[in-house]
Amino acid sequence: MTLQQIQLDDAQRAAVEHVHGPMLVVAGAGTGKTTVLEQRIAHLIRNAHAAPDEILAVTYTEIAAKNLQERVTSLLARENIFSREFKACTFHAYCYGLLCRHGEAFQVLDRTDLWIYLRRNIAQLPLERFIKAANPGRFLDDLLSFYDRCRDELVRASDYKNYVQRLRTGELALPRVGRMQDFEELSPDEVVAHCDEIARVYAKVEQMLAARKMGTFGDMIADALEVLRQDFVLLEEERKHAQFILIDEFQDSNVAQIELAALLAGEEQNVFAVGDPDQAIYRFRGATSGAFDEFARRFPRVKRERLERNHRSLTPILQSSFVAISKNPDVAGWKRAALRSAREEDAGRECGPVAVPVTTVMTPDICAEAADIADAIRERHGVASASGEELHWRDFAVLYRTHAQREKLTEEFSLRNIPFTVTGVDVLESTPIRDLLAVLRVIISFPNAISLFRMAALPQFGINAEALHAALLEGGRDPDLAAALAKQEGGRKLLEAVQSCRNLLAKNSRATYMIPRVASLFGIDRAGDALAVFREFVEQWSKKPITETGTLTEFLNYLEFFKEARGAVPLGKPDDELDAVRLLTVHAAKGLEWKQVHVIRLNAGSFPLRYQEPLFAFPDALRRSPHGGDEDDKKLHGEEERRLLYVAMTRAADRLLLYARPGRGKDGTPDGFLRELLKDKSLAQVLQQRPAHPYEALEAEEARPIAAIARWLQLPAQRDFSRMPLSATAIENYKVCPLRFKIEQDWRLPGEAAAAMLFGNVMHSVLKFYYDEVHSGRQPGYEAILQRFEELMSHMSFEDPVQQQLYARQGRVQLQTFLQTCEAAPSVQVLNTERTFRIEIGGVEIIGRVDRMDALDSDANRVVITDYKTGRPREQHDADQSLQLSIYAMAAERAWKLQAERLIFHNLEDNSRIEASRSPEQLRVHEDEIRQVARDIAEGRFEATPGFHCRSCAYYSLCPETEQRLYTIQKTLQAVSTGAN
Repeated sequence: MTLQQIQLDDAQRAAVEHVHGPMLVVAGAGTGKTTVLEQRIAHLIRNAHAAPDEILAVTYTEIAAKNLQERVTSLLARENIFSREFKACTFHAYCYGLLCRHGEAFQVLDRTDLWIYLRRNIAQLPLERFIKAANPGRFLDDLLSFYDRCRDELVRASDYKNYVQRLRTGELALPRVGRMQDFEELSPDEVVAHCDEIARVYAKVEQMLAARKMGTFGDMIADALEVLRQDFVLLEEERKHAQFILIDEFQDSNVAQIELAALLAGEEQNVFAVGDPDQAIYRFRGATSGAFDEFARRFPRVKRERLERNHRSLTPILQSSFVAISKNPDVAGWKRAALRSAREEDAGRECGPVAVPVTTVMTPDICAEAADIADAIRERHGVASASGEELHWRDFAVLYRTHAQREKLTEEFSLRNIPFTVTGVDVLESTPIRDLLAVLRVIISFPNAISLFRMAALPQFGINAEALHAALLEGGRDPDLAAALAKQEGGRKLLEAVQSCRNLLAKNSRATYMIPRVASLFGIDRAGDALAVFREFVEQWSKKPITETGTLTEFLNYLEFFKEARGAVPLGKPDDELDAVRLLTVHAAKGLEWKQVHVIRLNAGSFPLRYQEPLFAFPDALRRSPHGGDEDDKKLHGEEERRLLYVAMTRAADRLLLYARPGRGKDGTPDGFLRELLKDKSLAQVLQQRPAHPYEALEAEEARPIAAIARWLQLPAQRDFSRMPLSATAIENYKVCPLRFKIEQDWRLPGEAAAAMLFGNVMHSVLKFYYDEVHSGRQPGYEAILQRFEELMSHMSFEDPVQQQLYARQGRVQLQTFLQTCEAAPSVQVLNTERTFRIEIGGVEIIGRVDRMDALDSDANRVVITDYKTGRPREQHDADQSLQLSIYAMAAERAWKLQAERLIFHNLEDNSRIEASRSPEQLRVHEDEIRQVARDIAEGRFEATPGFHCRSCAYYSLCPETEQRLYTIQKTLQAVSTGAN
């Protein structure tokens, strides 16, 4: 097949036939850039412009590189042209191959493993200002983003050190370090000190990696560049195999990759780059829409071409997506233009496909949204598409911004017998793997009450849940779960199985040995794909450069950090041929297409996601990329979110439906990107709006597979909560998550005490000691206070010794500051410390304890109540809305006949005092809230409320709402084939 036989338009042909010199091709969505790339490579080889091994073709993923190589080889084979020497690869694969060939290779760490390695060794990092005792690893997210950015911008630790030196001399403007609200309070010297800490940490990370001969993907490119620059002979040899460089998905390239291309290209500059700046959606990986500007700067004699005939979508989709992306600035000096539908142009307007308007659907809630999508898909399934073919289930897709947004969809699809596949299910959060991990944790650290409880629910042991429930309640505040199990036949069987595994562990403790045997013993080996993926994950872990002993204990420790680093083990890509609706994130949908696409949750905060300010800025003075100025980061985030919407919209070929909640203010249009579309007059004919269909709840047996542990947690409460006294903490816990409240109060399962709670208990005890001494006429000095503090800290069981050291250091500083403040302040009459109370509010018995109560002036009936906070500093709105402070005010009046004039949160972390007061109306509101919570508890309302708080919940591994179900479509396929609706 010759070039003339390929139906290329003029722009495509110009790109294919271009030979020498740099060329930049802006290829809009669906405009055939893959065809252009493979045809151009074939053209170079076919016309003897280059031998196959003189072409370096790079793309973004290994799969894409393999596909490109196969397509080019197949294309030329049909013309009897031998091209086996042609290889396509990723930038990283090319660079790592170069390093391997020349003895400069290292063991590769991905971002998650580097996070874990640094978290394990965080004591070695010279951290002082950035590390926080409550979450020592929190700094690492920002550190690694900074590290990756430095690698992408080719900035070594020595470069950053020199930059800090220039800051000291006042030669450069100071960058932002810390959150903006904290940064504004720093002096210039403190800013430089923060930067110096970053420099020392960066240098230490480089040193630690070099000592272990480890590196990152970013190091591959930076090191390869260094090798090439230092060895001219090697560079010339590499240039022989890169006489023509072709870069696919160029919008995903960063500065280091462009620098590599320029170095290899030499004076000839035969660099051909193709991509779409409007589809640059991997900024978090170092990619930037500014790559096109950088290319033009590096190759000033660049020839430009643009592809504007979209071969996928119909006009309403193209016009709507163009309006959406047009809110972003133009890129690389190109004025953005709407893509044209090649399908409509080629077929002709009269006999071409029928282009229906894009539909925006207003949904009151996520239930109506999911049901409407399910109904819309069922209505269209089996109907002829715009091109005349019958629509199959696989022709539909639902796209979302985050995985958390899909759960209601899967429930409604199951209820309506719609077959579907989910891309990106994390097997670590699936029922069988959670069961397996619970068993493994019990084997390693018996009894581990939470994991043992999950094990007890496994059906093979036949344990009577109600009997165990009653036994735990009879055990008082701290029941012994293992002892309660030992009294049941099934429980004894479970304990025997655990002991058998512990005996096996004593003989061979390797994770790769133990895990398949434990899975088999407990019947989890029937988990199918989930277990296979998990075992492969374990196998790969055993070979990682940061793995030392390979034992089960080490693996479970690794897994704790893996989750803290937000690692996931995806189940895998569904079979393309499977006839099922696709559910996936927009990122995963890149490069794919469907006849009908639904995009959901198009409201501010959901899509687009809110901007998260990085802890510190990458300095302008070190930037090589076109975008500059930290003040632009929020704007750049918004631009990338808009590009994500553009990618989502342009996945649709025939029909596009956009879902959002209506505006809640005067403007009834949805907040966020959809509002812009609905108010654009140019879309009047191509954008229609309708409300979601009325939601009708359906009931179906086993629509949502229920784990054994979920059935246990759904059992009615056995405790009589109508007589249970409540505290402010218990009420707040219930408001955060009723299910967590039930597990704690009804099942009496002890959760591990968080380090922050242990530290808080110590600090409150020390402060009570201090005020007791003062009340007794003694004035304890700092040494006495410190001795008491360190004695109490030594008795606390901190799981992480680094965290214990940090809290010890933090406590010493806070106590010293506290005592200095007390000595400098006017004397006050402290009436009580740690005073308990028991009162009735709204018919509910409320118990609690006041940290400190002072007489106000000389009137002992008017008091000031202070509550000490050892964690995150509370702000004014916290104090104004605090239920806890309201309860203290009511306790003062009802228990002690005192008037609480002022209520104070004393933040020990920054020694700030936040004052508030309470009006009778505010107290009535909180009294009504207490009454309602007590009523909900008494009525047995214990639904889980998943959210951000789940990350720190001790019962996370038990929660059904955070469990990712392993969906299968066999049942729904069978139902569909028999005509079920």
